[in-house]
Amino acid sequence: MAVGLLPLVLIPMVVLGGALLAVHKMPTFGRVASWFMPSRWAYEGMRGSEAEALKKKNSQTKDNTSLEQNKSLPHDIAEKHFPKDDRHRALVGWLVLLVLLMLQLGLSYIPVLYRLRK
Repeated sequence: MAVGLLPLVLIPMVVLGGALLAVHKMPTFGRVASWFMPSRWAYEGMRGSEAEALKKKNSQTKDNTSLEQNKSLPHDIAEKHFPKDDRHRALVGWLVLLVLLMLQLGLSYIPVLYRLRK
């Protein structure tokens, strides 16, 4: 039974995670539903962290290279999926993941309590 239900859980996580289609390009329902997908927050956090690290590396490299070499440096890699005006800080992503975990644990505990009372 679990094998049959697994695609029902995983497919929305993949589709609404932001890797296949950028969150800001999704219809309104997709954007709202993506807020409840842990994969979206993990992916956004990963891309944002990579972009920050690359930005830091580029700023250090710019001091040591000429202007002609700086043109070949990569741009913001998170811009395609999470534009700067729609991007959240890493702390927000961690907090949302924590809330989603607590919600999952709370909802999982309800059937256990129901079974224990019988």
